[in-house]
Amino acid sequence: MTSHAQRWKWLRRGVNALFLVLVPVLLVVLLRNLDWQEVGRALRAYPWPLLAAGAAIALVSYGVFASYDLLSRRYTGHHLPARQILPLAFVCYAFNLNLSSWVGGIALRYRLYGKLGLDVPTITRILSLGLITNWLGYLLLGGALFAAGLPVLPDSVKVGETGLRLIGVAMLLAGAAYLLACAFATRRTWRVRRQFITLPGFRLAAAQALLGALNWCLMAS
Repeated sequence: MTSHAQRWKWLRRGVNALFLVLVPVLLVVLLRNLDWQEVGRALRAYPWPLLAAGAAIALVSYGVFASYDLLSRRYTGHHLPARQILPLAFVCYAFNLNLSSWVGGIALRYRLYGKLGLDVPTITRILSLGLITNWLGYLLLGGALFAAGLPVLPDSVKVGETGLRLIGVAMLLAGAAYLLACAFATRRTWRVRRQFITLPGFRLAAAQALLGALNWCLMAS
């Protein structure tokens, strides 16, 4: 076994060991710090139709976020079926929202995808595409709102309406630059240490933009 393969093997073992210790501790701390009576009172204060609508929107948001990993399957070329990918991504999203991205978005994904047979470089590419999808949607959706002067800021906010519009334009330009690079860049692969970064095609990038923006809309709802 090469030294590089040995390093990845020990890294995976270290992540698995840390995960097995860290997650139960975090869950216990989270559950103990919650005021469950206050949670119950807060939920009872809302009408049931509103709670049902919120639960439905959250469920759709989870589904959209999980579909990022389906885009990653197309991007990386691995052959895990959707019936394995979607539940995995769904669980990772729940841990991500409740126990931080380091646990749900990174450690849990490495552990679960590793148990399904994917190697570390492939899992890293899955993570990177999902991260880009999420923030590309934010750049385009948030940039469009800010450039339109929304939301209306109070006078006490120093950035002001003009500053907000400029921020929005900059965000739109950043998102558009990524889409244009995916469409027209002649050099599409870069090597960073032992990892290769490859731009996806324009159709995949457009799907990233659509799903990312849709999920931010659902979270805002």
